[in-house]
Amino acid sequence: MEMRRIIILAVILLINKIGIAQNKSITITGTIAGLEKPTLAKLFQVNGYKTDTLATTNIIKGKFNFRLTNKSEPTFYFLKIDGLMGAVTLFLNSGNVEVSGSAMQWTKVSIKGSASHKDYEVYHYMVDSLEQQGQELSTKLSKALQLQDSLTIAELDKHLKRIISEYEQRQRDFVKTHSDSFYAPIVINNAKWHWLKKRELFRGLSVRVKDSKYGLTLAKNLVKWKKESGLLEVNDTIPGFIASNSNGKNIEVKEAIKSNKLTLIDFWASWCSPCREENPLLVKTYNQNKKNGFDILGISLDEKDADWKQAILKDGLLWEQVSDLKGWASPITKQYLAGMPFNFIPQNFLVDANGKILARNLRGDALGKMINDLLHK
Repeated sequence: MEMRRIIILAVILLINKIGIAQNKSITITGTIAGLEKPTLAKLFQVNGYKTDTLATTNIIKGKFNFRLTNKSEPTFYFLKIDGLMGAVTLFLNSGNVEVSGSAMQWTKVSIKGSASHKDYEVYHYMVDSLEQQGQELSTKLSKALQLQDSLTIAELDKHLKRIISEYEQRQRDFVKTHSDSFYAPIVINNAKWHWLKKRELFRGLSVRVKDSKYGLTLAKNLVKWKKESGLLEVNDTIPGFIASNSNGKNIEVKEAIKSNKLTLIDFWASWCSPCREENPLLVKTYNQNKKNGFDILGISLDEKDADWKQAILKDGLLWEQVSDLKGWASPITKQYLAGMPFNFIPQNFLVDANGKILARNLRGDALGKMINDLLHK
């Protein structure tokens, strides 16, 4: 009796295993009206610069069938029929897929049975019309530029920017509403947004999508884009520099911070109204915490020595101040404030004695609270 139960269990497990294996296969069944003569259907993939033919089958009375195995994640396939122009894009996982339509409108056939391909279709339904409008406007704009028609150029440029804005918004809408779609990281990867926006949307994707080949490719690109941008973030280490203080003495940043528990590296300028408004709060924070191992190093984007020094005195800034008086062209500024979508000050970095960034761009009460928490933990 016990042996019989073991055999039955083994059979059940085998059946389940076979069922799972079958579910991982793809069956593509096609019915194309208007194909009276026998011809061939071909399924292929693009592998880099090479096209790999995966399968070829006969089409008889407009019907054909493919069966192939697939990995657990959707893959792009391209379906072509001999004698018909163009190929149909398929983004398929496992399952039974039905392709139906007319030879007269071959590239507009209906594709059913694949959730991943449905996502692909939804996305392109959202953006393709705008992409076409953008291409048409770009062509008209090129002609207007050749004719030096300034009024037409201004009008077309305004319209084109509106189309691009709407196009990018629809891309973001798709990603936000399809966070569990394998097509979402493809959209993010190919979009023309700033990489910080790409990273923000990547973080909203589901775990399985992040761990997919498309998610991992995007993650790898985000690392590359961050490195190329030079953006400094929490847990990064600040780069070293030497600059003159308000008395003409050279200050090396790593030396200036190593004896402090915490240092706020503050970028400001005398001409920056938000910076000047923030200074009284910094003075208060400095006075409250300087005995506990906290200091500030001010880096000014001023270009006029007198303006810089006058602002230091007027605002009562008692901490070390440095500047090379080169404004936004300063190598220090370029290195520290790189990678942001646009330039602005005030900006700051809260670092430990080793130069590790603990926070960036905290102000007011939020800055005071974090400093207090870190100094008294």
